[in-house]
Amino acid sequence: MKMKLPNLSPVARNILLGGVAVSLLAGIAVSQVAPLPAVEWDVRRLDTLDRNVRRFERALTQRNAAGQPVLVEPDP
Repeated sequence: MKMKLPNLSPVARNILLGGVAVSLLAGIAVSQVAPLPAVEWDVRRLDTLDRNVRRFERALTQRNAAGQPVLVEPDP
């Protein structure tokens, strides 16, 4: 089975091709955005991370001991 494209007027074809070209160029421009700078892990940040991980582990252990299900979801 061969697919046929509809017959378009030259104006409609030019508009369609222009839209495709603009969307391709916009996609290329968006993909060229520089990445965010890396987080610098100083002592304060590492201490905060360590404290939060310990609190999370303690909460999981308590819920598991109580037989409650644990559902972990990432931040949006």
